[in-house]
Amino acid sequence: MNRRNILYWICQAGGWGLFVLGNFVIASMQEQPFGRIAVLSALIFLMGIGTTHVFRNFIKKRKWARLNIL
Repeated sequence: MNRRNILYWICQAGGWGLFVLGNFVIASMQEQPFGRIAVLSALIFLMGIGTTHVFRNFIKKRKWARLNIL
């Protein structure tokens, strides 16, 4: 695995991890059952990584990253 792939996975896990952590904290303040919060947080984490990974491949296949911003 090259450095770019490692960085990609670190950013994926870190970004979705922070997002899920924030949601977890907010849900905990609302006195939701811990088990339910944990399961939903894990699902959000996995679905988020899966969705953005599929979208990344979609972008790479169509070479959208090479397009001019304007």
